[in-house]
Amino acid sequence: MFKTKTETKPANPWAEKPFELMSYDELLAVKTRVDQELNARGPGELEALMVKLTLIANAQGLSPADLFGDRPKPERKERKKREAKIRYRNPDDANETWTGIGKPKRWLKQKLDAGATLDDFAVA
Repeated sequence: MFKTKTETKPANPWAEKPFELMSYDELLAVKTRVDQELNARGPGELEALMVKLTLIANAQGLSPADLFGDRPKPERKERKKREAKIRYRNPDDANETWTGIGKPKRWLKQKLDAGATLDDFAVA
């Protein structure tokens, strides 16, 4: 009988076309597929690597702690919080102040809208 020519597809469908010749949509499809594959492989391959390292260490009479040590997590230094200096004060009420950081306080906004300048409220 007749022999039919069997076509073989490349293992990677994108191997037929260089990236430079791909459309934007084709590149997005490639990227999506690669991201999916990396996400699927990640945890399993890390687990397999940990098993291999443990077996090698055990064969040599070592524990994983001997290889890598029991490294504690580095301690984070606590940040010292500095209190912001008061830069502006309401002359009508000394308790109303503003540091100049963030949104101006309501009392200051009202006075600025009334025609005062920021320098009128500056603390010396």
